[in-house]
Amino acid sequence: QGINTDSCEACREDSELNETFYQRFQVSVCNQCKISNDDYKLITKAEVVQMFCLPEGTIQVLDFIEKENPRHGTWTPMKLFLQKQVKKYSHDRWGGLEGLLQERRRRDEKKLKNALKRTSGLLKKSKAHHQGK
Repeated sequence: QGINTDSCEACREDSELNETFYQRFQVSVCNQCKISNDDYKLITKAEVVQMFCLPEGTIQVLDFIEKENPRHGTWTPMKLFLQKQVKKYSHDRWGGLEGLLQERRRRDEKKLKNALKRTSGLLKKSKAHHQGK
C-alpha cells in the first residue's frame, strides 16, 4: 500500500508513503521509516496508559488502527495507537518528560500504598483467624 503525495516527514525522501498511516493518522511516512523509527511504532492501549499516563478521555480522541486480537480471535479487536501522536498528547498533558516521570512515580507510589493496605488487611485477618483457633 503506497501513495505519492508528499515526501516522507521523517527522512524527507520522495519515496512511496504508507497509505494506511496517511489515512488513519494523517502522517506522511514511508514504509522504511515506519519500520525503523520508533515515533511511527504502533502501541497498545495498555502501553498508552502505562508508559504515557493518558486517561481514558484522551485515549478516546486518539486515532487508532484496529487489528484482530492475537490472543483470541473472538475477543474485541485491539486498538493500536501511533506512538508519535501519543507522545504529543502526553507531552501536552504532563508538560514534558519531567512531568510524565513525576506522574509515573506518583502512580507507582499509589499502587505500592494500595498493595500494602491490602496486604496488611490480609495479615490482620489471618492473624485474627489463627488466634481464634
